[in-house]
Amino acid sequence: MLIWIENSLSPQEIHEQLLLDNNESFKQQILKYLESSHQGDFLGSTMKCMEENTPTVKVCRTKPGIYETNPNLMADSTDDDYMDPTLSLPIPPPVVTHAISETDHSNYTDNIDSCESCNLLEKWWHQFRDTVNDIIFQCNVYSYGDEICKACFPRDIHEHTTIDDDGHICLKKLEPMLNTFSLPVSYITWCNTDVTTLLSGTAIKAIVSYVTDYITKPMLKSHQIFSAAYDIYQRNIHLADTKNDRIQSARKL
Repeated sequence: MLIWIENSLSPQEIHEQLLLDNNESFKQQILKYLESSHQGDFLGSTMKCMEENTPTVKVCRTKPGIYETNPNLMADSTDDDYMDPTLSLPIPPPVVTHAISETDHSNYTDNIDSCESCNLLEKWWHQFRDTVNDIIFQCNVYSYGDEICKACFPRDIHEHTTIDDDGHICLKKLEPMLNTFSLPVSYITWCNTDVTTLLSGTAIKAIVSYVTDYITKPMLKSHQIFSAAYDIYQRNIHLADTKNDRIQSARKL
């Protein structure tokens, strides 16, 4: 999905603004916006903490859901009503009876015990954080074998969002095995998603080309077709037995 924000600055205009020495206010605002729209690390957690505390084990993708719970770990670290997020729907936020602005956050936290709406909202934010971290850990973490990774993992780590001398923005990213993602998008879709900002004409052209190819599925090249056919036969070598009916064997491939 490609989203273009109407009436926003073009990538070239943003680049020019970032190169101005006397435009610190714009730089701070654009960095704040980018960090709020997508990120490359867990919400209040780390990969090590997720590995130690997540009571699940990955299973074959052909089974329902992305993983199944480990009963031995489940009894020690989670509630009995724990559910695979890919097999359920996101919980909507509670209805708040009064307005809560960013400047009123201190009053909101002070009223958690006395205000039922604030208390429900605080509990919802806790489950939002835990659910998103669970989804990201189970779906978004990239893994590969001993060979060189074609997807260029692990990624570079950036402890802070910075702007270099050429106006290029390096977004804060603390997890090398994650692509950037959006917290609300992950919570709503409950699956693996990647979210990034396109701040150059080259990036826009590349992503448009990628999305177009992905949707249209252009014809495979000959060597790719033969490679796919070879892999299928290797996984179903028992069907090549001449004793079996060839028509039935072909249908099972």
